[in-house]
Amino acid sequence: MDVKLSQIFKDTDALNPSPELERAVLRRIELLAENKIKRARVWMYAGFAGASVSFVWAIVAFGGSILQSEFWSIISLVFSDAKIVLANWNDFWYSVLETFPTVSLIAMLIPTAVALWLMSIWSSLSRRENYQLRFHH
Repeated sequence: MDVKLSQIFKDTDALNPSPELERAVLRRIELLAENKIKRARVWMYAGFAGASVSFVWAIVAFGGSILQSEFWSIISLVFSDAKIVLANWNDFWYSVLETFPTVSLIAMLIPTAVALWLMSIWSSLSRRENYQLRFHH
């Protein structure tokens, strides 16, 4: 076993893959990354479409109940009878909370939150796409 360390490292070129194989593997990795971005973009666009449709549906279904609720008439008391409201502020706020159109508002806010979440995904995809993921020499 008189093999010197320098001789061992001289023969490592035979162990390295060929440049063609290296390029093929790196190109395949690059294609997989591009396909992943494309799939995410398709799901993002479908999510935007779904959020938009559900937001419009929520406005049509719940918009009238928000506009016709007693919440607005109770809130208008602040401007017309401010002294009475201040004298009975505790009961006034209970009445405001009782008449607040919570379900209708939540039905409109959920698609809005989904759209904002998808915008953040779109932003990260744009940043990732602008960063050139290239392995070529």
